Amino acid sequence: MMAGVNLVHVPYRGNAPALTDLIAGQIEVLLPSLGSSIEYVRAAGKLRALAVTGETRSDALRTCRPWPRRCRL
Repeated sequence: MMAGVNLVHVPYRGNAPALTDLIAGQIEVLLPSLGSSIEYVRAAGKLRALAVTGETRSDALRTCRPWPRRCRL
């Protein structure tokens, strides 16, 4: 809660149902695997990637900065 954001963990049985709910507006935030979500970000434009969870940029999303740098941790 350092950022003043309150998140609730909602367990899903995989990325597919979680992505479906995200696109449908049932949930607002998701940290999916890149492989399961990249086509929704690139081609369909249904999702917007805010950051990647790694130390370096992903070759698949060169414009998206790594999470630690973006959040200044």
